[in-house]
This record gives sequence, C-alpha cells and structure tokens, in this order.
Amino acid sequence: MRHSSGFSAYPSVILFWVLFLVIIQSSLAYGAKSDWIETPQAKARLLIAAVEDGPTASTKTLKAGLEITMDDGWKTYWRTPGAAGIPPKIIAIDNSVVQNIALYYPAPLRLDFQGFQLYGYEKRVIFPLD
Repeated sequence: MRHSSGFSAYPSVILFWVLFLVIIQSSLAYGAKSDWIETPQAKARLLIAAVEDGPTASTKTLKAGLEITMDDGWKTYWRTPGAAGIPPKIIAIDNSVVQNIALYYPAPLRLDFQGFQLYGYEKRVIFPLD
C-alpha cells in the first residue's frame, strides 16, 4: 500500500489560488464551485455555500469547503494524524485577498499502515472552511 498525503504538502498554495480566482471572477451566488485542480494522485476544488457580508463594507466572508478526492491507496490526514503524517493546514499568503481562513476537520477514519495507527481520510473528504 502506498503511503502519501496527496495534497498535504501544498494545500495552502492550492487553496489560495482557488479562493483568489473564485473571489475575483464574480460576486458569487450560493452553491458555486471551482474547477478541479489535479495531481497524479488526487484532485481538489473549492465549494462555496454562501458569501456573507464581513465586518466592514469592503469585506466578504465565505462559508466554504475544500473537497479532496484521492486515488486508491492515497490518503490525507486529520489534525492529529497519529504515528505518522502531517495534518493539512491553510496558510494565507502575505498581501493576499484571502485572510483568516479557519480549517475544520471532519471525524477521521482510523487507518492502519504497516502496524501504525493513523487518523485521516481516504477516497474523499470535504474540509469545512470559514
């Protein structure tokens, strides 16, 4: 069984560009989604549930999710991955239009890899974003 995190090395860069393109393209309607961004092992896209007014007139708050689907044998990790792995995290790039992203973790699966207990996701996961 292959053991890799698929997107755990680059989630902040991918999410930044997806969010940036979605925000810049238009004023969003409810239920929007981005195109898939693909690697050989997985793909990801941004799902937008709502766009709400932010704390100031010039800001908006997104209610969104980051959907990741992975090929068989690939996984991504939970916030506390267990014996191995690195949890996904979102990092806003300095001077970006996207700031203060909160990443939430759905309940994980308990995975076994060569005798190690891991916590994470296989096949498909949607990480809620706020």
